[in-house]
Amino acid sequence: MPFIFPWIGLGGGFTNEIVLVVPLIFIGPCTIVGVIGLLVCEYRKWSVARGMFKTFTAGTFLAVVIFGYALRDGNSASWACLLAGLCLGFVGDVLLIGKSQRALLLGLGSFLLGHLAYLAAFYSLGIDWTNVGIAAVALTAVGIPVARFLLPHAPAELRRPIIAYQVVISSMVAAAWGIAGVHDGGGLFFAAAATAFYISDLSVGLERFVSDRFIHRVWGIPLYFGAQFTTALATVALIHDAHLSKIFGL
Repeated sequence: MPFIFPWIGLGGGFTNEIVLVVPLIFIGPCTIVGVIGLLVCEYRKWSVARGMFKTFTAGTFLAVVIFGYALRDGNSASWACLLAGLCLGFVGDVLLIGKSQRALLLGLGSFLLGHLAYLAAFYSLGIDWTNVGIAAVALTAVGIPVARFLLPHAPAELRRPIIAYQVVISSMVAAAWGIAGVHDGGGLFFAAAATAFYISDLSVGLERFVSDRFIHRVWGIPLYFGAQFTTALATVALIHDAHLSKIFGL
C-alpha cells in the first residue's frame, strides 16, 4: 500500500517524497469531509453552513501548498506564481459564496488572475510546444460549442468577461499539458488537474445560467476541489523535487 505508507512501498529510496505524506494523510481527508459537507449544505439549501464548508474546503488545498512552501529550501518564480494562483483560487471561492451577479463577476476576475498566475508558472518551467498545440486544438474544438450553448443564457454584461475567462483558462490548460511532456515529476498531475478544473467550470456555467439544479453540483464540486488539491500537491512536489508518481505507486 505505497499510497498510504510510501516509506514502506519505496524502501530506502524514499527521500523527498516524505513531504507529500502529511498533506495526503492529514489534509486530504479534510478535503473529502469538506466536499461531502458542502454537497449536503447545497442539497439542503443551508446558506450559512454552505459558506462555512466552502471556505473550509478551499482552505484545505491552500493549507497543502503553504505547508510545502514553508519547508522550502530557496525560492523560485514558478513556485511563487503557483502559490499566487492557489491563493487567488481561495479568494475566488469565497467571493462565489455570494449568488449575486457582482459576486460572480468578482469571483470570475479572481479565478482569471489565478489562471494567469498558473500560466506564468508553467511558462517559466519550460513547456513542450507540440503538446500545447495539440491541447489548444482540442480545447478550441470543445470550447466553441460550449460557449455557443452557454453565452445566450448569460446576462449580456457578463458575456465578454466570460469569453475572456474562457480564453485564459483554455490557455492555462494547454500550457499545463505542455509541461506534462517536460516534467515527469508532476507535469502530468498539473495537466490532469487543469483539465478537471476546466470541466468543473462547465457545472458552474450550467448552474448559474441554465438551470440551478443540484445534479450540476454533484459532479462539479468534487471535480473542482479534487483539481485544486492535486494542483497544490503537485506544487509541493515541484518545490521539493519529489515525484507524485512514486507516492501513488505508479
